[in-house]
Amino acid sequence: MAAEELRIFGRSWSALAFAADLAEPGQTLTARLGRVPVVLARGADGVLRGFVNVCRHRGHTVADGDGARRLLLCRYHGWSYGLDGCLLRAPATEQIEGFDRGALGLAPVAVAEWRGVIFAHPDPNAPPLADANPALEVFGADAAFDLGAHHPFRTQSFDIPANWKLVLDNAVECYHCPTIHSTSLNRLYETSGFGGAVWSGAVRHSRAEMTKGRGRHDCIVLFPGSYLAADSVLGILGRIEPDGPSRTRLTFRFAATPGADPALAAEFAGLWCETLAEDVTILTEQARGIASGAIAAGVLVPGPENCLIHLRDLVQHMLVEAAAPHQD
Repeated sequence: MAAEELRIFGRSWSALAFAADLAEPGQTLTARLGRVPVVLARGADGVLRGFVNVCRHRGHTVADGDGARRLLLCRYHGWSYGLDGCLLRAPATEQIEGFDRGALGLAPVAVAEWRGVIFAHPDPNAPPLADANPALEVFGADAAFDLGAHHPFRTQSFDIPANWKLVLDNAVECYHCPTIHSTSLNRLYETSGFGGAVWSGAVRHSRAEMTKGRGRHDCIVLFPGSYLAADSVLGILGRIEPDGPSRTRLTFRFAATPGADPALAAEFAGLWCETLAEDVTILTEQARGIASGAIAAGVLVPGPENCLIHLRDLVQHMLVEAAAPHQD
């Protein structure tokens, strides 16, 4: 599991927020990118920056949770940093000869904004989002995907006693939708449409018709843990974050589409949360069944579960690539 956190999540771009969540100076958001805790902050100069959420003194966090802040503060010993990452104050260091505050700013991470979604990468020198995932823009343009003007209004999180790969498997296949989500997700979409998903590298695009003639629903998944969706009622941002070998944190953020009826958006978000709760129940039981060792291996069904085959290839490729020695 440590290898996956380092070699997969530690080497990938992840969607963390709607642009609206960090639109104003002082707004901050915390998350994890594999093992790396990060904080994103919109500075007084309007620039969005990202940092490792670890004090340069002795490793405590400098931000807990999300919200508006004037600075980033380590509660352990009171070291404080500006929203630009610069060290502002370090108590009792005045007597240290040669103490250089300028060299002790927060460690940066890479950030990018794409079609109203904010992404981050733990490596500040990572290839740009568009270069690393060229299919993202191809699928985004095809779907006219843009969450920039959406209005966030609800967040729902789940701690699931299952490995992150099981959670992602469940997120990209709808083979289970008729049996598990007959009174939740299936009330919103013609879920059979999700079976026509297309992968290009680490990016997956699927499309389904909405019920009652409300238009189409487009979903874009960026491996390993980002789930994005948009339709005439909702914009959705899902995050899958591993928390050890047998636990996963699943967080979904919902935003109303501009012009959508707020009551309808709330109803849709409620049905999505019912859907996610159903998934948590199923994943919990699945993880127990696998851990029992009672079966040697599962059987994948060609067609509706082809996405899972591609996911396994992505996991293997990233683990092997990261472990291979690099030639200068």
